[in-house]
Amino acid sequence: MDGSKSMKDDKEMLTQLGKQLVESIKNITSNFRVGFGIFVDKAILPYISTLPFNADSCPECEAPFSYKNILSLTDDSSIFVNAVKESKVASNIDYPEGGFDGLMQAIVCEREIDWRNQSTRLIVLSTDAGFHIAGDGKLGGITKPNDKTCHLDADGRYTHYDVLDYPSVAEISEMADSRRMQLIFAVTQEQEPLYSHLKELIPRTSFSILEQDSSNIISILTSQVKDIINRVTINVEGASDAISVQLYSKCKDEKLEERTQCNNLNAGDEVEFKVVIQVNKCPKDQDEWMITLFISPEGHKQALTIDLTMMCDCKCEQPGDQCSKVGDYKCGVCSCHPGYIGDKCECELSGNEVQSTDESCKLTNSSLVCSGQGDCICGMCVCKTLRKPERYKKCAQVMVHVNVISAGASLRTSASSAKTALNVLGSVMNISHASSVNSPVEKRALLPTVTPTVRSLTLLWSSPLQK
Repeated sequence: MDGSKSMKDDKEMLTQLGKQLVESIKNITSNFRVGFGIFVDKAILPYISTLPFNADSCPECEAPFSYKNILSLTDDSSIFVNAVKESKVASNIDYPEGGFDGLMQAIVCEREIDWRNQSTRLIVLSTDAGFHIAGDGKLGGITKPNDKTCHLDADGRYTHYDVLDYPSVAEISEMADSRRMQLIFAVTQEQEPLYSHLKELIPRTSFSILEQDSSNIISILTSQVKDIINRVTINVEGASDAISVQLYSKCKDEKLEERTQCNNLNAGDEVEFKVVIQVNKCPKDQDEWMITLFISPEGHKQALTIDLTMMCDCKCEQPGDQCSKVGDYKCGVCSCHPGYIGDKCECELSGNEVQSTDESCKLTNSSLVCSGQGDCICGMCVCKTLRKPERYKKCAQVMVHVNVISAGASLRTSASSAKTALNVLGSVMNISHASSVNSPVEKRALLPTVTPTVRSLTLLWSSPLQK
């Protein structure tokens, strides 16, 4: 409250209506606490007179002061009324008041004021004058910007009034918003043009016209508290240009619609909210790929915290064990870095040579590498017989899978496919004659004449060109 001498009758009216005020609010909400603070202006020239204070000339006054927290929050209406009654007004010289000094301390001194964490926080600033802002402190030789920190002594007095400049509107807005404060400016009619602009600059702020003697303070507060309690608005903080956030609400029995606010609620009503978050693009700055969103009811410190990580650099494309740490694993396939080849990038190129073992490219220990029809690169055969060489486990598998095993194994194939397979095999392994197979289901294929290195074998036909 403005504690300048011009507000004397307003303070007296608050004393008379104090108990009724508290009881009226308690009819709206059962869990209610109230406190009281008073401000004048910086206690230095040119804001106040530095002449010795004469109590005889103004018995109801005290020496000028900047801001005092008279009473921390309490639920006892009698204590509140007595605190207002015992407080005294003071005089200053210039017309604007130091209300922003007091408002900043009331916002940031959470422990001293005894603000609760999980409650609706409401500050009513009552005045009949304007306010000093950042820069006005230079008139008194104060150039240090306001530090937005609590500076109350054991008696609740603001101690840095002659050290720190007045806070700016932006600083008041920042601190009020970060602490979920809801501000009400109760001002006289002539101050309406000035304080109406603050409503647009400070979140969760309203103003009301105060009667000259503040006789309507009860109706102002009760209507504002009802409006706050009966309205729920969801806010989202922390969003960037890279994402879009859509809010849907289901108010009472209404359908779910895209909106952020529900009105005309009563105690016990439930409101359902749905939040849709969509990433629209990947920021160029990698530091912006991780953001934190805070979704909360307006005026409450409770919030849903969402840590959002944008998948702008897919982990499946990072070097890893799958690709011997020298390739990127993309969609199940290794993309090797320059100088490396192989399914798992396990082979290193040295000029035109490849570091590899040939054993994996043999049918048997005594077989030729890739059956003599190709080169073994990284454990895979690059066959010479193909117009466009590709890799196979064994070059004998250009058209069919060949297993050299003991005579008498079975052959699963059709007759025509078996003939083709035998002819191909005869060509590859220099077989001079291959008998035909008549059964379309299962027959033995015996090869009467083969090269000296192959005594007997059976053919297992499968799909052609399998890698």
